[in-house]
Amino acid sequence: MTTKPPVLLNGQKVGRFLASLHLFKETWRFLRLDPDILAIPFIAGLLNILMFVAFDKHLHQQPRHPLPQPVSLLN
Repeated sequence: MTTKPPVLLNGQKVGRFLASLHLFKETWRFLRLDPDILAIPFIAGLLNILMFVAFDKHLHQQPRHPLPQPVSLLN
């Protein structure tokens, strides 16, 4: 089993959670500089929620026409 290399941040070892938190903060800072880029994830998330709600309602409904019963050919 290979060991994972340590995460270095400004020359210091940090844990993976702290490194991912720092990456999130830097990404958020970058997205805040350009409002057009920031709008893309929000629009995509909103569309995702709308599609989920629209299609989830149809997935849980009973079919209008029941499926035909299998026919036995051995009789």
